[in-house]
Amino acid sequence: MYDPKFIEKLEKELSLNPKAYQSKVTMLALLGNLYIVFGIVVLLVLLFLACLSILVLKAFAIKIIIPVAIFLYIIIRSLWVSIEKPQGIEISKHDAPQLFLIIDDLSQKLNSPNFHHVLITEDFNAAVVQRAKLGILGWYENYLIIGLPMLQSLTVEQLTSVLAHEFGHLSKNHARTANWIYRQRIRWVQLYMLIEQNSSKIDIIFRPFFKRFVPYFTAYSFPIARANEYEADKISVDLTSVETVAETLSTVNVIGCYLSEEFWPKIFNRTEDLPNPNIAPYLGYVQQLSEYIQTDTTSHWLEKSLSLRTDFEDTHPSLSDRLRAIGQPAKVVFAEQGNTADSLLGQRLTEITAVFDHKWQTEVLEEWQQQYQDIQQQKEYLVQINEKLAQNFELSLEEKFDQVDLTDRIMHQPAVAFQLMEKLYQEQQDHPLANFMYGRYLINQKNASAVAVLEKAMQLHEFNTLRCCELLYQYYNEQDDQLQAEKYQQLFEARTELEYNAMKERESISAKDQFIAHELSQDQVDDLLAQLREFSNIKKVFLVRKQTSFLSHIPCYVLAFSIKQGFGKISEDAVIQTMRFLHEKVQFPGETFLMSLDLQQNSKIKRKMSQLVSAKII
Repeated sequence: MYDPKFIEKLEKELSLNPKAYQSKVTMLALLGNLYIVFGIVVLLVLLFLACLSILVLKAFAIKIIIPVAIFLYIIIRSLWVSIEKPQGIEISKHDAPQLFLIIDDLSQKLNSPNFHHVLITEDFNAAVVQRAKLGILGWYENYLIIGLPMLQSLTVEQLTSVLAHEFGHLSKNHARTANWIYRQRIRWVQLYMLIEQNSSKIDIIFRPFFKRFVPYFTAYSFPIARANEYEADKISVDLTSVETVAETLSTVNVIGCYLSEEFWPKIFNRTEDLPNPNIAPYLGYVQQLSEYIQTDTTSHWLEKSLSLRTDFEDTHPSLSDRLRAIGQPAKVVFAEQGNTADSLLGQRLTEITAVFDHKWQTEVLEEWQQQYQDIQQQKEYLVQINEKLAQNFELSLEEKFDQVDLTDRIMHQPAVAFQLMEKLYQEQQDHPLANFMYGRYLINQKNASAVAVLEKAMQLHEFNTLRCCELLYQYYNEQDDQLQAEKYQQLFEARTELEYNAMKERESISAKDQFIAHELSQDQVDDLLAQLREFSNIKKVFLVRKQTSFLSHIPCYVLAFSIKQGFGKISEDAVIQTMRFLHEKVQFPGETFLMSLDLQQNSKIKRKMSQLVSAKII
């Protein structure tokens, strides 16, 4: 996540002088490429000089050449990483002549590179991908990727609008410098990820550079990448029409909501009665979409999409900003059945649909069967709860919450569940979960009293904040009360940032961290010790708290252990196995980070912990 203030500053700089800013980022990209070339040249020169030295130093030179050659080989290999080929079903001009006419026409008008491969995937998406066969050394292969659901959802005109936008990123006629920077940004990120995955411990020339340069370059190129999205929309307008682009942007966002909130959930709800996924989602998609289209729901999804703001997580602007940039209102136009762009696939449509359906059935089979079994067990559990109640036995608090949840979620009886929840809330008005669940029911009924209940849920438990703010934001947004909606949007964003920062500082432990006493009661320590003594191979244990800056009232414990040593060095496998057993068997007093004192890299941390009087508990 980028620093919003820093990106805003860069965006302002770009708007004041676009040419100067582009020149600065272009120079930055060229310097990055130059460093890689320079590093390789230096290594080659060293190897060459080592070879020449054989004439003078003879046998000693060979001793120098071997490690230099090995080092050079490892460095080159770390850079000679090939980006994985995009996956999908490849189609040719023979298979889909009308689609390729559109592709060729757009490529010619925009002077964009030819595509070596056109792939159909099962995603609701379209993209252009340039794959470097030789990693940083280039040799690019161009892929056009079109998702079958995208073809099934849009008209040919709308699909052309989408493709024009994607081709715009490769255009040599429009915003050539910005497009080059846009592509450089993607390549640097891809290479950084690949080199991190394939890095060697002695790769000291390029890894430190990548770790510093890539975040710096991606931040500075962020405003250009975002501006490039607007430019690609403008290109799409020029090649289709402003009305078509507005329709496409609006419709794609609404269909995205339909897929995530209606289509796929409805399919996975079938796990309640089908032990196996004997469903063909792609085959029935077009008909289901045409049958489902409802004005009220469509309006809700459009409003939801329009309410989203442009953020700094993604270079893509929000729907409302993109529509504003082309001067058009939102307008959803669904393709009529029989008039969808999947017809462009010709006779291959049936085959591709069948392949994706079979692939989906295979991929979800295990999860589906497990979900089916879980639901049957939950139904049985609910029967037991209701029988217990019928026999005048008192339910535990946990059983009461489960009864509400299962009656609604598994039995699909929301009215009965609400009555149960209303009664439970009257009994437990100071319980965080009771307030949240009851407030959620009320707000779904558009009941204004939900506000106070959800506010109380946040006061009783701070980790209710995100889900309560989301519900309250949606409620006030639907009520057209922008002031209150803004309030909860800001609370949501502030809490998200706080939890994100808290999570990041709890992800790892290093020698730079400060540690303080664990502050557990003696009873808590005794309980932990009783569990740890079950592990006969553990020799020594330190328990401390990491000093944190965010959510510091929630302890982040660090339990460092040493295991008994037999003959030889303690193996890494033994350490990993002990960690796994500790995670599975021990009930820790809170969030606890496990680490081994037997690993050399933790020696500095061990010395720090040793300085705390109460740290050593075994």
